[in-house]
Amino acid sequence: ATPIAEYQAEEGTHIEDGRITAERTGYTGESYVDYGNEGSYVEWSNIKPESGTCFLSLRYANGTPNPRTGEVKINDEVWIVIFEPTGEWTDWSTVLIPNVILTKDINMIRVKAISSTGGPNLDKIEIY
Repeated sequence: ATPIAEYQAEEGTHIEDGRITAERTGYTGESYVDYGNEGSYVEWSNIKPESGTCFLSLRYANGTPNPRTGEVKINDEVWIVIFEPTGEWTDWSTVLIPNVILTKDINMIRVKAISSTGGPNLDKIEIY
């Protein structure tokens, strides 16, 4: 399937305790965001695709042997996602959130690290 919208992590409208880098390979766009500690996040406050119910895909890398937990907030709804290990920091995977409701107005999406070990490397989000 082709996404109806794609938002690169490095183009987030606010990045808290994360760094934009191209240190590892395999990402799309110009770079990705390497999350910092627990509480770090990437936020896009400019999401305006077609309104309705959709899927949100998060492309990430987690080169640790342990899952990392994230909180995804879309407008006033919150989902908990598990960023499973991908093997290496250069191996990328996706996690899907189904049944996301977007409004016809501008939407806000925030992907926040809630593990004590921090978050993954986030490449992009896509809306289907």
